[in-house]
Amino acid sequence: MKLQMAEKESEIRERMEKEFAQERRDLTNLSAERKKQKIRDAMERYPDDKNVQEVGLKMLKRIQNTVTEEMTEIEKETQKQLEKARLKLVADD
Repeated sequence: MKLQMAEKESEIRERMEKEFAQERRDLTNLSAERKKQKIRDAMERYPDDKNVQEVGLKMLKRIQNTVTEEMTEIEKETQKQLEKARLKLVADD
């Protein structure tokens, strides 16, 4: 009986961690898209200004790199939390 409760608790924790990680990914993407859109808007306002275009492209690339890094970090943290939940189940046995 105790084992079944621990397994159920572990399943709930895993599901919550996965949902939390997805929410973080969604928010990170949404934030990045808003930033990129603002940069694109500025680039569209000054299409003939080489400096604005150059800096805009660099900023867009930097934002994308940051998102990639953040996604990797979110995945690592999620795996770490899932492992903790699994270890707690084993430790409770």
